[in-house]
Amino acid sequence: MSADYRHRTPGALRLALGVSVLVAVAAWVVGCGEPRPPVAVGSMPELTVQVGSTESVDLAGYFSDPDGDELSYAATSSDAEVASVAISGDSVAVTGAAIGSAEITVTASDGSSPASQDFTASVRLTDRRVLEILYDELGGDGWRENTNWKTDKPLDEWTRVRTDLDGRVITLYLQGLSLTGEIPPELGDLSSLEELHLTSNSLTGEIPPELSNLASLRFLELDHNSLTGEIPPELGNLANLRFLYLRNNSLTGEIPPELGDLSNLERLDLSINSLTGEIPLDFLNLSSLALFAWDDNDGLCLPNTNEFDYWLEGLEGWVGPRCD
Repeated sequence: MSADYRHRTPGALRLALGVSVLVAVAAWVVGCGEPRPPVAVGSMPELTVQVGSTESVDLAGYFSDPDGDELSYAATSSDAEVASVAISGDSVAVTGAAIGSAEITVTASDGSSPASQDFTASVRLTDRRVLEILYDELGGDGWRENTNWKTDKPLDEWTRVRTDLDGRVITLYLQGLSLTGEIPPELGDLSSLEELHLTSNSLTGEIPPELSNLASLRFLELDHNSLTGEIPPELGNLANLRFLYLRNNSLTGEIPPELGDLSNLERLDLSINSLTGEIPLDFLNLSSLALFAWDDNDGLCLPNTNEFDYWLEGLEGWVGPRCD
């Protein structure tokens, strides 16, 4: 060791000392400098809350601090009359106050510059309230069967209603019950609904586009009523839909091409309406379709092309005119 020191020149010693000082200064800057601000991680998804209910979101997965500092949170709502917010530890609680949507802003801070994220809170009606509205607007007192409707009993004890283990409505089998009036748009708040059977009643008015909110819907049966207006293009958002029956109504206008997005659709009946125009080319995308009927309309026809010829060959059954 002594030989090493003995042969070093004064210049080498000064260089070694200088490097040591720089390393020490760098370490002090890293260890004792300004703290680095927190950062947002990913994006917070939209939250659905029922009126009068509260949903909580864990914030730990959406913010981090590079220095490992403890974070504190704050939250605001763009419309507290629709959704109010409160912070509890590392969570934000969103309470639904009224139907609508509000933008929720969450801010994380470690004492330096804060980081923030926004997400949308959509406030919906409870399933019970939706069924109460349905009963009132579709003449429930005059239904052929209405046992336990608008009572305090569990919803699965209301006649023709089926729920899941969480008490959410999954089936409404209201076929042939003498329903009258217009379909209430509030039905779109039954977010767990899988089957909606309203066949053979006296329903009038237009098909509410809000039914497109029923993301779990597999069966939509509105046939044999007196519905009017055009088919809402929003129905093309029902990605899980398998059966769509609109037969024997008074629907008008052309077929929205968005129905060609229903990739899981197996049966489609548009017969006996007042629909016009050509079946959209987008229907060639309906690879799961087995049965299709479009007969007895006001000029509705299927394009007479080789593409549609091949497409029809893949169906189990179809009925309707070809275009001239």
